[in-house]
Amino acid sequence: MKNTLTEINKAVQNHRELSKFGRVEMVTNNIPFMKALLESYGDWNDYRGHIVAETMEIIYNELPLVYYNEGNPNNGSKVFSSVHIHSDSLITLESYGNLSEEQLKLANDVVERYGKLMKADERWIEVDDSGYHNRYTIRFWWD
Repeated sequence: MKNTLTEINKAVQNHRELSKFGRVEMVTNNIPFMKALLESYGDWNDYRGHIVAETMEIIYNELPLVYYNEGNPNNGSKVFSSVHIHSDSLITLESYGNLSEEQLKLANDVVERYGKLMKADERWIEVDDSGYHNRYTIRFWWD
């Protein structure tokens, strides 16, 4: 679904209004909205809204894709299918399943390379293998 710039700006403004009452987590796979929201936080300390927004789009597009087996209609979808914007200082991406060693290495490389570019104080990927499927969390945090 394509959103107009007016709709995206209204959604960003609504998020900002709700944030007055406390932290509001926004979960999205709408890249234009994600970029607009991240840019709306402006610049503070080492966080640069426009750099974070552009870089998160690159990260989202460079993370590994899913491959189950030949003919599976879900092949080629995003392993990390949504971006969680917890506040102006915390962004996470989550995935459930089982990444291959190659996919995990690619994800780690993407996180490290672009986390440095965004000057995130924390940038890492965590693997929770306590369940049937693994849970992967990518975290970027600014102080």
